[in-house]
Amino acid sequence: MSNTIYTFIKNGDKAEYILTEERDGKKFSTCYVEMRTPNRSKLKMLLEAAKGPERTFSQFARDCSDKNICPANTKKINTPTFARIMSENDVVRPLKAEVIQAILNNAADKRRVSPDVLLHANGLELKQIADKIQGAETSLKDTSAFVVLKARAAADIRRCLRNFGGKKWIDSSVFFFGTDKPGLNTNRFKASDRYGYLTPYGFNSVFIEVNSKKTPYSWGFYIDDTDPSQKAVKARTVNSHYEIFLDDIIHPEYMNDLRVSFVYQNKEMYNLAVSELSDVKVNNYFSVVLIREADVVAEYTVQRKDGTRPECQLGRFCDYYEGSEVILDSRVDESGRIETLMIPIFGY
Repeated sequence: MSNTIYTFIKNGDKAEYILTEERDGKKFSTCYVEMRTPNRSKLKMLLEAAKGPERTFSQFARDCSDKNICPANTKKINTPTFARIMSENDVVRPLKAEVIQAILNNAADKRRVSPDVLLHANGLELKQIADKIQGAETSLKDTSAFVVLKARAAADIRRCLRNFGGKKWIDSSVFFFGTDKPGLNTNRFKASDRYGYLTPYGFNSVFIEVNSKKTPYSWGFYIDDTDPSQKAVKARTVNSHYEIFLDDIIHPEYMNDLRVSFVYQNKEMYNLAVSELSDVKVNNYFSVVLIREADVVAEYTVQRKDGTRPECQLGRFCDYYEGSEVILDSRVDESGRIETLMIPIFGY
């Protein structure tokens, strides 16, 4: 069992839900809202992964109701509940909070059955993403799509930053538009009106460490929107971001409190970016990050001029990623034949 315990409750009569993750004595809460009808085939696939090959659905239901297995198992979960999900046709509204909570806490495959993936399949979306979707101009379809991609990637990054012991990182958008603005050397970042880019370097997202007694670290992210299945030819990492590489060479002291990461969901783009940066040497922390299924699966840190390579902070070091492009799943069709499904992997 994972040492993470999830509590998932509906927020009063609103179509909002609060997910609380308790890990190593620390609690993190996130708000989700209902946005769409559930993806029934995805829920079925995730339920199969949660049950695992070693249990029947009756055994899984008993485990989901047993407080001795997990203290969060406070509701009785019945086998017919899972049967309705497996039939697909009976799921027309998001699953109840206690069912989602039980699946998360008792899943056999917790990597595939992660909170974001399960809740997204259940028709829910992170509240800050939902707000961005509703606030984006519908006349600019590609713009609103990018806003959503950027927000999802930023949510995945925020989750990774939580793992830093004793550090608190705040999304720059929180204080650029109202409250909790840290002082010291964070004033160089300003939000522009171009899809929320941040000057001076045109980051998509910036997170700032706010509880440091010294000058806080800032972490800037360039989030790419290339589709995971698109054939990539060039990443153009240095050419597209020459300004920040130039400052790292000419004014490295100006960037001593800044980390930089290039974030991709397309594995070919990740590999191309790594290849382009393999001969580059920098003074500060630069890395390439790959996100797949809402998880950081690879990170490459660029070698420093002193010959050292920084330890990866967001994911495992990987100079070439070979992961599959699809998830293979199978089900029995109406004629009784086994049908193999190839489900594309989406990054953010």
